[in-house]
Amino acid sequence: MKRILQASIIIVLILIIYWQAFSPPSKNEIENAVFIKISTGQTLQTTSEDLKNKNLIRSIIAFNLYAKFLGVEEKIQPGRYGFKEGTGIKEILNTITNTELTEINITIPEGFSVKEIDKRLVEMELISEREFIAEALIYEGYLFPDTYSVYKFNFSAGALIKKMRDNFSKKITPDLNEAIKKRGRSLKEIIIMASILEKEIKTEKDMAVV
Repeated sequence: MKRILQASIIIVLILIIYWQAFSPPSKNEIENAVFIKISTGQTLQTTSEDLKNKNLIRSIIAFNLYAKFLGVEEKIQPGRYGFKEGTGIKEILNTITNTELTEINITIPEGFSVKEIDKRLVEMELISEREFIAEALIYEGYLFPDTYSVYKFNFSAGALIKKMRDNFSKKITPDLNEAIKKRGRSLKEIIIMASILEKEIKTEKDMAVV
């Protein structure tokens, strides 16, 4: 009888420890979606500490052990992730180690300033406010407006800036460069002039003429 009682106590304790370690925080502990940012090369320990600080997991040790048990501790992908209330550690690990994430499209209209692009990315919950501005301001005028495919969970402002700059470079063909030189202008002067005109244009018809 004594052994049965001891065994029952041990089982109860194990269940309590399991619940504390692996169950997600309760609803009243997380009111809204919480975002974390994982940098390139970030370790499992740092990631679990961030998750704990954001109240997304109960136990750093349990999270690390489970990641190692699944063999995914080296597969954590950099990016910005959002988790809803009550997300379990298995789902969190599946998300931050997923290399086959669905792509989404970001459309940057003509005439959009760096500030307007930043606002759109914030509204899409891809970045924090002014994150794009901080990296892109020095390239304003050299970011080509277009529709770009990106990974939502693996998004970075820097990667989008590179895509936009690369696209811009492709549009500046040798013939266009030659035409600019013949007019006695520099590429920078043409970009400034185009930006000024763009702010004055009110209709699509006028835009096409310009």
